[in-house]
Formats: sequence, structure tokens, C-alpha cells
Amino acid sequence: IPGSKQTLRDLAALRSSGQETDLIRYAKNGGELFGICGGMQMLGEQLHDPDGLEGEGPSGQPRADVAGLGLLPLRTMFSGDKALHQRQTLVLWPDQPPQLEVEGFELHRGTSEAIGDCDPFSADDGLGWVRETTSGTYLHGIFENGPWRRRWLNRLRRRRGLADLSEQQPHHSRQRNDLLDRLADAFEEHV
Repeated sequence: IPGSKQTLRDLAALRSSGQETDLIRYAKNGGELFGICGGMQMLGEQLHDPDGLEGEGPSGQPRADVAGLGLLPLRTMFSGDKALHQRQTLVLWPDQPPQLEVEGFELHRGTSEAIGDCDPFSADDGLGWVRETTSGTYLHGIFENGPWRRRWLNRLRRRRGLADLSEQQPHHSRQRNDLLDRLADAFEEHV
């Protein structure tokens, strides 16, 4: 589930479209779900917005307490503080050697905390959680980390009885930026 600038509004849209039921059924049948930022918040159990920072509900009043999808035991409290910084962290999941360091951008309003049985996603407390086949992180750009992305895909491949692929993958955004730099250099030279 991707990130969201308005988590509660997007959660309401998931519900009204019927996708909530599909996602819950998929997860309960062993399907793998991964949420990024607001997507992770939606996977949680409780979302609290006492100050109405996420907008108004259908009645025009702030949505103070909203139930999440209930697939991760998390409680999110929206607050005026916004996390906004580049991060590097050691990931603990998937938990196979060697441990991987990943990088990304943390951008979200509010904080989430585990309120039940789940494992931390990374060595940095509060950056993400994992429970069985459902996981999430506040780290935008997690899938640009080539070795981690391949490790996550290999986890899915093993569940299907497929062989692992090499984890020796470049960081996607660096690879993309290098390609754009070469294109710009060629353009400047020839145009």
C-alpha cells in the first residue's frame, strides 16, 4: 500500500471501494502486504487524529478515532510535528545474513507504536514493523535499495518454490541519476 498525504481520507476510499475487504482477505489467506508510510498507518489497528490534522469526516467534524485495517498491531497518533529527513538504517527484516543497510526518506505526520506482537523492521525504533506476511515502514524509497528489494522478492520467490536471484543489485535512484547525468552530458556536448 503506497504512502498517502491524507491517510484517513485514503483509508475511507479503500473502504468505500471494497478494497479493504479484498486486502484483508488476501492477507488472511497468506498474501504478502507491504505498506509505506501512510500505507503502513492504514495497516494498523488504531488511528487517532484528535486535532483534525488529517481533515474532516463526512459530517464535517474531525475524525478523532478511526479503526485501521487491523493487519499490523499499531497505533498511530497524528500530531503537528512532521518527520522530514534522510535516513540510513540497518534492516532487520527479512532477517537473513548478511544484514543490510538501506537508505530512504522519512516523511510523515504523527507517530506509530506497536501495541501487540510484531517485530521491528529496522534497528531504528519506530521506523517500521513486521508481523508474519504483513509489514511496513516509514522509509520512502525502500524499494530503490537494490539488495533489499531483491531479498524481499526472493522471500516471495521461495514461497512459490522458485530459486533465489542474486542480491547484487544497484541502488535504483543512484543508477537512474547516473543515467540522467550521462544523458545531460551527451545533450550538452551535441546540442
